[in-house]
Amino acid sequence: MPALLLVFLAMAMGGMFTDYFIKASYLNSIFKNYMPVIFSALGLSVVIIGGGIDLSIGTLASLVNCVIVYLYLGLRFNPYLAVAAGVAIGIGFGALNGVLISIFRLNSLITTFAMSWITGCIALWILPEPSKYSMAADFSRFYKGSLGFIPTPFVMLIIALIVWYCIMSSSTGPQIYAMGSDLKRAFVTGIDVAKTRIVSYMYSGFMASLAGIAILGSMGGGFASVGDSFTLPGIAACVIGGISLSGGSGTAAGGVIGGIFMAFLTSLVLAMDVDPYYQSLLTNAVILLSILIPSLIRTLWRKRA
Repeated sequence: MPALLLVFLAMAMGGMFTDYFIKASYLNSIFKNYMPVIFSALGLSVVIIGGGIDLSIGTLASLVNCVIVYLYLGLRFNPYLAVAAGVAIGIGFGALNGVLISIFRLNSLITTFAMSWITGCIALWILPEPSKYSMAADFSRFYKGSLGFIPTPFVMLIIALIVWYCIMSSSTGPQIYAMGSDLKRAFVTGIDVAKTRIVSYMYSGFMASLAGIAILGSMGGGFASVGDSFTLPGIAACVIGGISLSGGSGTAAGGVIGGIFMAFLTSLVLAMDVDPYYQSLLTNAVILLSILIPSLIRTLWRKRA
């Protein structure tokens, strides 16, 4: 898989520029800090494979983050209830996206773009100032700790992949691929397109809620606008991971590996001590090349075959 080669290449380059990049402790910190992007890529992978798009996943992650902080620190809810409420809100907004797109036949790009404004504004309304509440130190310790011998973020990722596997091993999984390959043919063959699309967006909402929890754990507080920067890297991670934007092909592993590459790439640019004015330019240029090169390889492979 080209994405996996890119990950190893980023690790090798990081090892050339610094002596700490490939150490286990530093790699662990990278995963903990960039897990929201990996969750966003994983959620987007299902939607994109099904022939849709979700531009609201980042702002929805911010909304879940703010809701949990408000309930836990503001209203003194039990932390488990606060997290459950955040997950329910993420899945609920995902279902709403699916209903608007599948039942009311709205364009997925426009619908989710509008939903990104709605969820972002609600997040700002709930938590207009990041410093409004004290930092959730105990929650951050839990996230940065481990359950047994497995770090907590990886436990969350395992849960996300188990849910993915349950969806894909059921009748809904092949229907998502069929819907992404040819929507009209899927409808004619008797597939419940509306239900399948709603399920895919519910999974995206669930991943947004896990990303919101990861934001709280890694940053220790509520931030209404931090999720805005997760959506486009998540889409890029899916493409780098071999998921076609036209739908019908790709796997969860591709989205995860693409997200891991995005995390390593950002850390590599910081490790290279690039001038801040050029960090964004360099990062996005490498992302473009990372998308272009695997695409060229796949095209040449098909022609050769």
